[in-house]
Amino acid sequence: MERCDPALLSCITADEILTILPFIFVVLGPLIVWLFVRSQLKKHSGPHPYQTPDERERGVEPGEGQSVHLVHQGKGENHITNVIMRHTKDPQQHARAMMPAKARKKD
Repeated sequence: MERCDPALLSCITADEILTILPFIFVVLGPLIVWLFVRSQLKKHSGPHPYQTPDERERGVEPGEGQSVHLVHQGKGENHITNVIMRHTKDPQQHARAMMPAKARKKD
């Protein structure tokens, strides 16, 4: 008489495990290789344009000067507005600019 308790999965024999093991490797092997290659490509190519803002690296390195962005805004068919946006790279100047006008000290 065979001792088999389905609740403990003791009905699975070593032969059954050895039979199914190659199929597990056939499915999991390419998946693991694909995930590894994808992570290496993301590491070397930088952020993808379709990534969400949380997935992209945010901000700029602190330093001197400003980062300048040219933004094209369209209103209607023939009316296009070009806006130049400047953002300081100095963290202290950025913090001062974000303060409410009432909280700033007047020199």
